[in-house]
Amino acid sequence: MWEYSININNSNKNVLNFLHSSIKRFTNECSGLVAVNEENCYSSIIIGVEEQYKERLQAFLSKCITKCICSFYKLEFLNKNLVIPSSEDVISFAFKRAMINFDKETDYFIIAKNIEFDKEMYLDSFYNFKLKKLQSKWTELINLANDNREFLLDKYAFLDLLKFLIDNIDVSTEEIDIVESDEGYRIFTNQEDDILEIKSKEELISSVIDLSPQKMNIYCKDSNKAIDLLSFMYEKRVNLYLDKRNEKESLTFLKK
Repeated sequence: MWEYSININNSNKNVLNFLHSSIKRFTNECSGLVAVNEENCYSSIIIGVEEQYKERLQAFLSKCITKCICSFYKLEFLNKNLVIPSSEDVISFAFKRAMINFDKETDYFIIAKNIEFDKEMYLDSFYNFKLKKLQSKWTELINLANDNREFLLDKYAFLDLLKFLIDNIDVSTEEIDIVESDEGYRIFTNQEDDILEIKSKEELISSVIDLSPQKMNIYCKDSNKAIDLLSFMYEKRVNLYLDKRNEKESLTFLKK
């Protein structure tokens, strides 16, 4: 049996929960083992699989660790260093999410090439000492935004920069459908069984930016700030279908 452990500071509960739940899904499929052991200020995710699953698990762990750093750690880095001129919460949130996803392929490459599986990992130490080049890259992007914050005080200039970031995020998903529900929204991707349940406007914006679709269809009763922002950011990639639209338009869509 091949064993590995990832040690996480107890202050990073979101990181711990994300990694543990993701790894558990993998180990359930191959009859492997995963457990969490708390000691002092650290929690250790201990993983074990049969040798035949070793390479598959290592590839999976590499993706999970990479996604974790590019989501949780980068967001914390942005919160500490980025000065956002916009006072509108939804727009500011979208801007940070776009910054997280901007050039993420390079981020993924830098992280993945530094991951080693010959010894246990201390995630915070890995991030702080092995990924200095990555943090320098993030700093350059943040400094560019901060140095131009006076220019970005103009709302339209700020929105133009946001749209520039969105336009330069590589497409990850061909097409998605966003459908308003009683609880919020549901996002349907190309995979029939891949459905995201969305409860807030921030979560909707975050999910769409992360998916980075080539095309999206939005079905809702009325527009709101989040829908308007998505329509602006993705512009020609959006088809918006509102209940208040006339019957002829609805029938035209159904015939497509």
